[in-house]
Amino acid sequence: MAIDLAVELVESPYTLLAPVDTALARVDHLEGLFDDPDRIEELFDFFHFFLLRGIVETPVQTPLFVATVHGQLVQLGPQFVSAPSGTATILESVRCRGGMIHLLDSVVIPEQASRTLGAAPPSRES
Repeated sequence: MAIDLAVELVESPYTLLAPVDTALARVDHLEGLFDDPDRIEELFDFFHFFLLRGIVETPVQTPLFVATVHGQLVQLGPQFVSAPSGTATILESVRCRGGMIHLLDSVVIPEQASRTLGAAPPSRES
């Protein structure tokens, strides 16, 4: 699966819904996921929930629904991303060579990702 994601990132433009470090630090069940080489497949599976195919810019007015690489629908609005587990504010959008990155103030983990990680979706508490 890790190789599939790497190939996809090289071969086509993408959009990444990227929670900032402080947002990731507030989610207890992610602790160790980024540092444990034995959990690399789980890590790549996790990132599929935050990766959109193609360049997806924030809409000017009307929110739109888009599917992540993992197949989960998220709603993208002018300054937010919403999933069943909550809503994150888009702090900044950055166009890069490989596509687009939307920096988020919180981690919006789709229900299926929470089951994959064996934990409940995070709350919006700061």
